[in-house]
Amino acid sequence: EGLRSAIRLPLLSRGEALGSFNLTSRRPKAYGEEQRQSLEELAGQMAVAIQNHKLFAEVRRRRDELEVAYQHLAQSAQAMARREQELEEAYMNMARIMVCAQEERDPYTGGHSGRVADACQHIAAAMGMPPADISQLRSAALLHDLGRAGISKRVLDKPGSLTEGEQAEVKLGLMKAVELLRHCGTLDGALAVIESHHEHYDGSGYPHQSTGDEIPLGARILAVADAYDAMTSPRPYRPAMSAEEALEVLKQEAGKQWDPRVVETLLQVMYNKPHNGEHAR
Repeated sequence: EGLRSAIRLPLLSRGEALGSFNLTSRRPKAYGEEQRQSLEELAGQMAVAIQNHKLFAEVRRRRDELEVAYQHLAQSAQAMARREQELEEAYMNMARIMVCAQEERDPYTGGHSGRVADACQHIAAAMGMPPADISQLRSAALLHDLGRAGISKRVLDKPGSLTEGEQAEVKLGLMKAVELLRHCGTLDGALAVIESHHEHYDGSGYPHQSTGDEIPLGARILAVADAYDAMTSPRPYRPAMSAEEALEVLKQEAGKQWDPRVVETLLQVMYNKPHNGEHAR
């Protein structure tokens, strides 16, 4: 083609050969030392530009891959969250059904959990408990008798004191209920309330013999509301107490079985007296 001169320069970047820069001319001796130096500098700039373009293309490719992976991960996370929520709802529904079945089996306790939940809500609000904690307390109150489903009716309806074996059966029922509810993450705040609502203020309760403020406030509220509703409801072995009689029992045992502040608040709620402004601890 009549070409008389040529020069070929490698395109090098960080020791990597990206290609070559080739020039040809029809003139003889077209490229001298001066042209070679200028073209080497140009070739170096070209190599850097090509390397940067490759790096940018790689970054863009990785970004696109990460975006796709993130979308898949987000979709998977959403699906897992939905499945977890559905599972927790299934556990909650199963627990509610078991409580309802227990109350249906025993007409003396029909509606007990709902009434206790309402009482807990009123007492907790009067004591200044935060709304989120009141919601957890209400859930605990609705499910606090779940363990009764595993206790024989003979023990549940027995008048008078229980034997050691019967007491062990009652305690075991409570712990089985707590273990069942551990599968439901939305009940984390309610579990401690359910587990501790048989503790006594003076440390004579169970399962941990906790005392005073060691017992979660929600559990202390639930214990008072539960006892009040139980005393004012008929049982196979005794008639229902009047509200005044039940409140008198609570006052007598305040500081022993029950938190005096909670008993005081129940009295104020019952008789619509203004609360002294003390906040929940």
